Amino acid sequence: MKNFIKIIGQLPKYTAYSFSISMFVITVIGLIAGAKTISINMLVQLFVVCFVAAVLQMIAFSEICIKKMIYIKRLALFMFPFLAVITAFALGFNWFPKENILAWLIFIGVFVLCFIVSAILFEIHFKITGDKYTGILNEYKDKNNKKD
Repeated sequence: MKNFIKIIGQLPKYTAYSFSISMFVITVIGLIAGAKTISINMLVQLFVVCFVAAVLQMIAFSEICIKKMIYIKRLALFMFPFLAVITAFALGFNWFPKENILAWLIFIGVFVLCFIVSAILFEIHFKITGDKYTGILNEYKDKNNKKD
């Protein structure tokens, strides 16, 4: 139970990360497309999507629901439901015309690109963290070997 509360406590942080990154992506796309403003309704929709993303992240990448699963399966467990959620929002709130194939291709392309970039950044983070802990473990082993 303590672990569950600790992980759920991370929900605001992950929501904020997702929201900040989403705002950056929307700003870049808006600047390219020539948009001048974003509505409060769109901000609320974006926040809800980011909250759902954070919940899905907790489910897929923590050990709340799934104790053992390889990372690539966890990525798929996150990506496909999140794509369904974000697509439902795009359709339900008319983010762009339903019949505009180019807009949908760009939408899917941006989603995949953002997903790939975030997966790469997490891999880099895991590598750096793993190297750090390996170094600490090796120092500990060296200290204990010198005592013998």
